[in-house]
Amino acid sequence: MPLQGSAILCVWNDADPALEDEFNEWYLRQHALERVGIPGINRARRYRAVADGAPRYAAFYEADTLDVLRSETYVRLLDEPTPWTRRMMPAFRNMQRGICSVVASLGEGIGGAASFWHLSPTPGEEARLRAWLCETVLPPIMRLPGIVAAHVWEGVAAASARPTTEVALRGGADRGVELVLVVEAQEQGALDRLRPPFRAHEPAEQGAAHVDTYPGYSLLVAFGG
Repeated sequence: MPLQGSAILCVWNDADPALEDEFNEWYLRQHALERVGIPGINRARRYRAVADGAPRYAAFYEADTLDVLRSETYVRLLDEPTPWTRRMMPAFRNMQRGICSVVASLGEGIGGAASFWHLSPTPGEEARLRAWLCETVLPPIMRLPGIVAAHVWEGVAAASARPTTEVALRGGADRGVELVLVVEAQEQGALDRLRPPFRAHEPAEQGAAHVDTYPGYSLLVAFGG
């Protein structure tokens, strides 16, 4: 499995244009490194959208288990932010964040490009939608040229709900995550040929109430692993 662990912390966001250059330095020099310094968080990846896509940034962190992302060490980091973090938290815009279980993961390695599809299940249809993504959607994707890996993540609402100092500094609750289909490729062209990975009507037929298609992203940096 290309992911290092069974749990994911994932984030999508824009940034205050007035602070964006400093925001990117903070992410590179401090924020991601703090996270991978926590025992059990094995790797961090950060991406930027190609062209003018939004949200402009995506990041995710691979953890051994969900318990790592509930641990005292991790929660203390959220409740005791550094001065630089305190300055940067209000710069987040259009924030979506979730703690997820890895439901399925195929392939090997890290792609230089990635795309994400967010699916919201119709109540009572979660299992059917999850099974369709894992059993019907994922395997054919892996047979396409240039595809490195593909994953399905499922948000764990209770794990994401705890208020923290960082959330307060961002000025409000983050949008959550339900089901996410992730596809990694060698380069953006492979993802352009992939889109969409399913026919427009299929998610609704398989129990999805709504689908959000996010832009293609280029990998900026990976730490750990």
